[in-house]
Amino acid sequence: MHTPRDKKLYQRERSRLKQQRYRRQYLEERSKLLCEVETLARLQSSYSKPIVPVPWKEIAQCLKAELNDSMENLKTLRLKCLTLCQVSYIMSTWVKKTIPMTNEGCTWTEVSLEIDPVSRRLGLDWFTKHLYYNTDRMVNICKFPSESPYIEAAVVDCGNNLINFVGLIQNLYDMPLRDTYAALHSTIWSDVDGKRSSYISQPLDNAALAPNILYRRLIRCPEESNFYVSREFHSDDRIVFVLGNIAQDATQPPNQRWRPRLFWYILEPFGENQTRLRVIRYNGPYVEKQQLITWQNDYDFGSIGNCSNLENPQFKEYQRNTQAKLYRILDDEFCDLISAPSSPQFTI
Repeated sequence: MHTPRDKKLYQRERSRLKQQRYRRQYLEERSKLLCEVETLARLQSSYSKPIVPVPWKEIAQCLKAELNDSMENLKTLRLKCLTLCQVSYIMSTWVKKTIPMTNEGCTWTEVSLEIDPVSRRLGLDWFTKHLYYNTDRMVNICKFPSESPYIEAAVVDCGNNLINFVGLIQNLYDMPLRDTYAALHSTIWSDVDGKRSSYISQPLDNAALAPNILYRRLIRCPEESNFYVSREFHSDDRIVFVLGNIAQDATQPPNQRWRPRLFWYILEPFGENQTRLRVIRYNGPYVEKQQLITWQNDYDFGSIGNCSNLENPQFKEYQRNTQAKLYRILDDEFCDLISAPSSPQFTI
């Protein structure tokens, strides 16, 4: 058993050890703090100039200048927000008015342009991309043969006395893609920019459009104008020229009638050093007051009467006359396209 004296000695020893630990911790912490004081003293002495507090007046002036800049940025952002809201509203209205027209065998969209410059630019951009993204679809519908050269003019019966007119050209050139493009560029553009047309062609909006987009009004008669937009699209293995007409333009006299006229010029490599050109010329039925016009009342090819039987000799005559007219157009264009490569007018 431990005596009271032993317990007292044990407690003294325990207290002594505890005091030693506290003293050791104190000395270590003191040493660290002295080192930090020495480091801060050296850092303070390294500054050549004393730190002078900035007067409150100068701080207030800086804050005022920042406030003015912030208010100007706020005005700019609010104006930009208002503009975007207006464009969004105009474009949403435009989308609702853009009417998809279904004609068995082909479909198209009746597109109109508003007055607002931004919506016009966006509308033309969308329409030309819409044509471009449908390039493969149109090639598949037309079922080009493997042989070249090839010319075909078709009057396609779509039912309900509605007719599509499709003209096709295919030709091979013994040149690489870029050389063929350089040779044919001016010839194709002279076709799509209206310079060779017998109708009056008036450029529209072109100052606000990209360099490879052309928008123009071709006046056929007081009741009808073609609002043509054309554009080039380039990829590594294909160059496509597209051309299509807008139904209505709010900045121009309204069309009493219109006909969808869509064109594709497609250049793509064929073998190692050859390029294939495919041309698609599509004309749909006339549209007047949201009603499709039958072949009996076709404005371009003359009224036939009320005959509705496609086996009737009147329709057969209409078909022959129409095809003959289309073949004349295609033959003239084909002659221009095969003669162009002999004298390239520029290179890329």
